[in-house]
Amino acid sequence: MHPGNGGQTVLQRSRGEVRLAFKFREQSTVLDDLYQRGSGKIRMARAETGRAKEAVIVNTTGGLTDGDRFESSIHWKNKTRAIVTTQAAERIYQSRGDNAVISTSLVVDDGARAMWLPQETILFDRARLARETRVELNGNAGLIAVESCVFGRAAMGETVKSGHLRDSWQIRMDGDLTFADRFSLEGEIQAQLDQSAIANGATAIATIIRVGPNSAELQENIRQIIEINPAIGGCTSLDPTEDRQQSPRPAPHHVLTICRLFGKNAQELRTTIIAILEMLIVHDSPTICGSPLPRVWSM
Repeated sequence: MHPGNGGQTVLQRSRGEVRLAFKFREQSTVLDDLYQRGSGKIRMARAETGRAKEAVIVNTTGGLTDGDRFESSIHWKNKTRAIVTTQAAERIYQSRGDNAVISTSLVVDDGARAMWLPQETILFDRARLARETRVELNGNAGLIAVESCVFGRAAMGETVKSGHLRDSWQIRMDGDLTFADRFSLEGEIQAQLDQSAIANGATAIATIIRVGPNSAELQENIRQIIEINPAIGGCTSLDPTEDRQQSPRPAPHHVLTICRLFGKNAQELRTTIIAILEMLIVHDSPTICGSPLPRVWSM
């Protein structure tokens, strides 16, 4: 740290950046490019027959606070199939005023299957987070993605009385904006979460997005999973061909399924997320061996 203008203490901020690309070679997915800078690191899981290629993103600072920034750019090239996850839950600590920023860019080429499965993000009291996830899908690219937020650690008796969260998604299919969503909370976080129109008392929320065929079947499967698991939620689908009267996508085409989940605590949310992700991954990759989720999810 050092004194800034007017004698105010200026703290050093963390910067992390990772870039990763996969390519298809000799009938398998292999690493094509890897770049890491600052607090951003990537570790590749040991390859196993019957499992997707797996990469783990690590933030060596152990958390983010005001002014910190972490950027991830992942590219799944034609025909590749790989999982990208994070080593542990990301933590967003009390801020002095500026936002911590998490920026994610996912590009998935024709015929590739991308799985973006970071573990949850935990916000502490008076934390400030701006998180943005941008996705570009080309041709018949497939996607399974999740982003989640936990407000305080219930097991530790923590609540998030105040803070800021801006969480946004943007998904483009063949260059067309198919889905854009922004969720924002400012000020008295817990009071807002308690409102029935927002979260009805939930302190853990998640969005799961899947792009691929057979949407109606999977919607029913997701709803059945939610019914027997502790978190509440629902799902719906968007068909981009409905708005393309001049140049519709060729059949069979992929549609976008969106699932929202709300849990009273992190464990309720995580249990339900795991059940849904396992079903989706096995559905899209029926030959997968063992548990379909990344190994770090069970640590």
